[in-house]
Amino acid sequence: EGPKAEIVSTPAVERLLDAADFTTVYAFEFKEMGHRFYVLTLKVTNITLVYDLDTRMWQQWTDTNGNYFPFVGATYDSSMVHYFQHETDGYIYKADEDYTTDNASIITVDIVTPNFDGETNRRKQMKMLKFVTDQTPGSVLQVRKNDHDYAADKWSNFRSVDLSKQQPLLSDCGTFVRRAHNFRHQSATSFRLKAVEMQLDLGTL
Repeated sequence: EGPKAEIVSTPAVERLLDAADFTTVYAFEFKEMGHRFYVLTLKVTNITLVYDLDTRMWQQWTDTNGNYFPFVGATYDSSMVHYFQHETDGYIYKADEDYTTDNASIITVDIVTPNFDGETNRRKQMKMLKFVTDQTPGSVLQVRKNDHDYAADKWSNFRSVDLSKQQPLLSDCGTFVRRAHNFRHQSATSFRLKAVEMQLDLGTL
């Protein structure tokens, strides 16, 4: 930032890097939809971390099987169309926000929220979850919850939300003290989620 270096890693990213194997590393930068991305792949550790320089947020990118993002570099042409080169087959892939599949495979987006307790141990009743997002025909968001600090066997079943509706929502979401959500999008449609709004009633205990 100007003449001085600025730390952008979060504690979670630093823990991943501390435990990582740096034998084979791929890194490149590209810009799309007004965002500048720095892509860092640690092949042996099987993870790709992506930093958005404009939102200052980290993401994890994967292939369709959940492994690291298998591209080694990026470039662009005179029309500012970006191209990625695949690690093993050498194929060149065009990168554009208009694509909703990857080589005919659905692109999965997983968002896992932090635990929410509203800064109180009293029970909360969630009447409704509203989703502030694009209204897109054929777009479905799957939602599940975990009230047990991310325990793998404590995730609820997914419930589906039709994102083509004018006000997408889930009702009757139960009670909790502390809760995390997993939002999953697996439709061949564009997907932008701006916010999730909770309608809560606070219990007495």
